[in-house]
Amino acid sequence: MSTSPSAKRLYFVRHGHTDWNVRGLFQGHSDIPLNEEGERDAHGYAALLRDYFARHPETPAIGRVTASPLARAARTARIICEDLAPASLVPPPSAITHDARLKEQNYGLWEGKTLAQIREAFPGSVERQFASMRTFAADAGEPMPDLCSRVAACVQEQENNTLLVGHFGTLYALMLTLWPESPDNFPRITQDAFYLIEGTNIVRFDRDTPDGRPIRPGRPS
Repeated sequence: MSTSPSAKRLYFVRHGHTDWNVRGLFQGHSDIPLNEEGERDAHGYAALLRDYFARHPETPAIGRVTASPLARAARTARIICEDLAPASLVPPPSAITHDARLKEQNYGLWEGKTLAQIREAFPGSVERQFASMRTFAADAGEPMPDLCSRVAACVQEQENNTLLVGHFGTLYALMLTLWPESPDNFPRITQDAFYLIEGTNIVRFDRDTPDGRPIRPGRPS
């Protein structure tokens, strides 16, 4: 993908909360389901999207939903489709496509551990690996450049007006790809917002900013 792949419109949501999120455990490719809060998060995404389309009635509906196959993302996608398909804002759940390239970064030996446990098990690794997110890789995990490559390839193939349901690392890798010359201290990618992506522009929508707030490279929130 180039730094300006196209002007097509894509929507992105991170999966809802899991018990591992609550406990501060690195998940990666570990297939952890949504918890009750995560189910509410997914319904919340649907509400945000419904409000967005009500505010922008001229905007075409979401024509395709592509999700990570990991259970927490797949379930999030299904709930969104169950909530919005009756209003013809998204395809029905049966039409969801799953793409392994949208999976979270593989955190290798860090998966199932907290940051404190990682520091104890792998002295110096956390500080070394987090020195630059562009080269970040957990011990025996997937290097960030590999994650960026697979996410960018997946995004490049998506049709206009597609909803992507993925993970923190999915969108973070896309930001690194879209803004290669910027600092890598991007805004947090939370579970209470959806992100509208058009070319190299990303706008965040949540309950407090229903009209959207552009994300600026190098300006963490």
